[in-house]
Amino acid sequence: MNEKSAEAQFTRAVNFLRRGDASSARPLMTKVVRAYPQSAPAHFMLGIACAMLSDNKRALECFDRAVEVDSSFIDAYINKGVVLKKMAFYDAAVACYDRALVINPRSAESYNNRGSAYLGLGRLHEAVEDFNHAITLNPTYADAYCNMGGALADSDAFAEALSMLDRAIELAPAMAEAHLNRGNALNGLRRFEEAVVSYEQALKLRPNYSEALCNRGHSLVELNRYEDALHSYNQAIKLEKNYASAFNGKAKSLVGLKKIDEALVCYERAIELKPEDALYEWGKALLLILQGNYEEGWRLYESRKRHKKFKENICRIQDFAQPLWLGEVNLSGKTILLHHEQGLGDTLQMLRYVPLLAKFGGDVVVQVPASLVQIAASADPAARIVAKGNPLPEFDLQCSFMSLPGMFRTTLDTVPSAVPYLQASKSSKQYWHQKLGDKSKYRIGLVWSGSAQHRNDHNRSIPLMALLPLLDIDAEFFSLQNEYREADGEVLRQKGQIQDHAKELGTFNDTAGFIEQLDLIISVDTAIAHLAGALGKPVWLLLPYSPDYRWGLEQSESAWYPSARLFRQPRAEDWESVVQTVANEVSKLVTA
Repeated sequence: MNEKSAEAQFTRAVNFLRRGDASSARPLMTKVVRAYPQSAPAHFMLGIACAMLSDNKRALECFDRAVEVDSSFIDAYINKGVVLKKMAFYDAAVACYDRALVINPRSAESYNNRGSAYLGLGRLHEAVEDFNHAITLNPTYADAYCNMGGALADSDAFAEALSMLDRAIELAPAMAEAHLNRGNALNGLRRFEEAVVSYEQALKLRPNYSEALCNRGHSLVELNRYEDALHSYNQAIKLEKNYASAFNGKAKSLVGLKKIDEALVCYERAIELKPEDALYEWGKALLLILQGNYEEGWRLYESRKRHKKFKENICRIQDFAQPLWLGEVNLSGKTILLHHEQGLGDTLQMLRYVPLLAKFGGDVVVQVPASLVQIAASADPAARIVAKGNPLPEFDLQCSFMSLPGMFRTTLDTVPSAVPYLQASKSSKQYWHQKLGDKSKYRIGLVWSGSAQHRNDHNRSIPLMALLPLLDIDAEFFSLQNEYREADGEVLRQKGQIQDHAKELGTFNDTAGFIEQLDLIISVDTAIAHLAGALGKPVWLLLPYSPDYRWGLEQSESAWYPSARLFRQPRAEDWESVVQTVANEVSKLVTA
């Protein structure tokens, strides 16, 4: 092949590549490489064709040959890094971009691509620094803005991520990945409807975008659109049959539809595909506990500790140098620390184990948030109670509260259900008795919402307006909440039937003394429901269609609280019929 012919073949091959036809380009460029083995551009373009055809091994060989011929061929290093990143060889990819930046320290593309490789290594801080460098060098570099937005979203800096992604889309409206990342940022901000719009824009641009289909499913689950979510996950799995995250999401949508057996199959498939992701095992654990399979469920519940981000940000489990207590029954001469994790209700539920642990012969130290200190002390007078944040005494073993059912090998039949296991202080009881005076009517405490920051708040909380049918009953009503959402506060002011003592409810001991003066507590799934159950007071719990794992699936009683009665939504988002059923039952009580 003479030089003129080789140049013509090279040009034809490049044109094929520009049209995305790597299959036609590869044989042409192979001929050029054979005729001119010292042509770095020819080796490079053959590498590009091989990479487009997913022949990664041959692509890497071509890029290596290109830099052997010309050690300053920066594009060969950059594209070798792209292939290595695609193969998840992130460290090797970083090394390629390091070399590219030696050749050209002002290469925005090299900084951007190295940042992407750092993301693969979980080195978020370095990734953000590289994306910043890329943007500084090229302020209109849409891909760098897109990657920066993705990195910030991974760091939970969702508002900053959204700003970067809006800029990326402004620069490149047809960039599907920018719309995907924007959806992820909006999902993190809990703006789920807007997130769905962004995912759907990504899918308009790239109809077979499996990640957009999967993540759209995540937002649809949060909106309780379980059927739509299921369809989205199925589409993603059809495109990518081994997509673990899609199987995990599909399981959640099936749980929302109460298709429990099908959900369990999906969790098991996700675990099979990606056993290192502890969140899939965690999801299976919750489902097993929901089904009543406590032995295996509470064992798998420990998986939450293996996912660093989930452990620190959601469960908020503390790390200690002392070993984990694994259920040994001889603690003589030892001190064990029980420490708070997750929500206040979780710890209230698990304080029942404190006196059981004390029977094993050791000293028990209980670390809880300040608002729980006084009420926690009533679980066992011998236990030492420490407010979280205060110095701890020396101890030998430790266990977080939510690990106790597993360590005690608790089954549905062996739940320590004796109540009351908590008591309000004498002074708190006296205060509220004097405050409320002698009873002239049936007294009912109401709780309709928990913390708005709770991950499942949109399912468990209801507006105060939904409880208004109860107020037609001839009884006294008291709010047990110490904070109100704006709309609820307005209803509370307009309706004078609900007495408000929020300013006097500083701790759970204050609330416990208040509850002791009431006949019945009607509550959504909040810490107050746990407190009432722990005090042995009648508590009627209003549960969503797909309830929290601890309440089981169908039963109207609770294994954890004998004084509790469970009222369940017959269908998703149907609080009206739940409240009407409760109103009818309360009327019978009051009449009796």
